[in-house]
Amino acid sequence: MWKVLGKDALYVEIGEVWKQRMMELADGMGEGGRFRSLLEGREVLYLLNGTTEQHTFMVKFPEEITPEELQFMADQTLAVARSIDFPYISVKGVPQHYSVVFTTEDEPELLGLNRTEGYSAGKIFMQIIQGFVDPKRGNMMF
Repeated sequence: MWKVLGKDALYVEIGEVWKQRMMELADGMGEGGRFRSLLEGREVLYLLNGTTEQHTFMVKFPEEITPEELQFMADQTLAVARSIDFPYISVKGVPQHYSVVFTTEDEPELLGLNRTEGYSAGKIFMQIIQGFVDPKRGNMMF
């Protein structure tokens, strides 16, 4: 079983469990209300790199957030991590490596209905495709 900040979690709910536990644990600290207000309403993306066994919690903030607020979130997250006496994340009782990422960056969406304006798979990959079909391309068999 997986445990996130001391609470059992299924893989598909790890991001939400992390968010709820962080808010609960931060509430017991100095500025828990401010931390909660900044984290509430944010989606937490949980990523697991199966090769390195690195767990990542990624929180996307709007561009309007100030650098000071992002620094506050980082400081509070570190304070919570230092204050707990159980693993941040564990699998079958074994503590895991993890990272927490706060970002305001938007990745362009290349495919699907919500493509980012000005980006498309065709435009980005056209130079590569053109290289394959270019009549001046050298014969790879020689």
